[in-house]
Amino acid sequence: VLLAGRVLAGIAASILFSVFESWLVCEHNSRGFPAALLADSFSKAQFLNSVIAISAGQTAGLAAERFGKTAPFDAAAGVLAVLGITVA
Repeated sequence: VLLAGRVLAGIAASILFSVFESWLVCEHNSRGFPAALLADSFSKAQFLNSVIAISAGQTAGLAAERFGKTAPFDAAAGVLAVLGITVA
């Protein structure tokens, strides 16, 4: 059961990222932007994704250290609620 869950999670992650990338390439081409801008966009997205992942890990570690093992999950729920309200 765990193996099936890991396989399905891998497939879901691949679909999640490939859909955005496909949309970005399609929009970029339909608007006639230069190819160099597309490479720049992907480069910046990859860099910022890494920075955010590192920041989230450090923040979660700090929260766990100060408030206990479940604090990172509580913080994630709080961020999700705030962003949900912001987007809606």
